[in-house]
Amino acid sequence: MFKLVISDTLVVPVAGVVFVEGKETPISFDLLCKRSTSDEIQADLRANEDGDVDLKEFMRARVTGWRNVQDESGAALEFGDETREALLNFPGVAALAVTSYVRHCGAKGKEKNLRK
Repeated sequence: MFKLVISDTLVVPVAGVVFVEGKETPISFDLLCKRSTSDEIQADLRANEDGDVDLKEFMRARVTGWRNVQDESGAALEFGDETREALLNFPGVAALAVTSYVRHCGAKGKEKNLRK
């Protein structure tokens, strides 16, 4: 059964690694986002005239908050326009966020549970 009732918001877990002093350091945090339709995602991920996709703009339009983002002292970092920009400007974070957003925005299969 599938109830076609979808929340307007979703939590997007983002995980990866960053290099600190030459060592891989795991990162993970949650983005609180507005949900988009498949058509909206496809339209916003289309390349512009230069052949580029602006991943930061894609996420900027959707992120409304976060959890588990800290400042350098380990204190919770308040979400706002400036802090969101700092996060999205960190190399690779926007790409990780977009990938996770698209994956968590819609349905996905569970191979072991698929009927033959």
